[in-house]
Amino acid sequence: MEKERKSSAAYLMQLAGKYKLHLLVSALFGIASALCSFIPYVMVYRSILVLLGGEGDALRYGLIAAAAIAGKFLCSIVSGTFSHIGAFNTLYNVRTQIIRHIAKVNWGFSPITHRARSRKSLLRMWNELRDFWPTRFRT
Repeated sequence: MEKERKSSAAYLMQLAGKYKLHLLVSALFGIASALCSFIPYVMVYRSILVLLGGEGDALRYGLIAAAAIAGKFLCSIVSGTFSHIGAFNTLYNVRTQIIRHIAKVNWGFSPITHRARSRKSLLRMWNELRDFWPTRFRT
């Protein structure tokens, strides 16, 4: 009987554990940041319509565009903060799980029996994992 494989996002959320909320809040603020980056384009269009003789207040549209740009930067900062908190705490948990598992493994029959080589191998694996995780949820 073949085991059903989880999607990448589901597996990452399983690894995140209690930091799922941080990652979900990060995603929501990332979406809000993307929406805020779209608003200035609409306001420029409306300002052009006002300048071509339509009714409206171009200054008001400019202020809305400026507020949207500020909101975009604020949402990006909050999104990045939450994603990094969730990612690095999750990495710490994964690292401790790996170390606990490796502590139980009998290294007597391993080709990496020398301590320095095993430590170097573990550090290399850890650095690859550290580089992978934060970029996975980057907005």
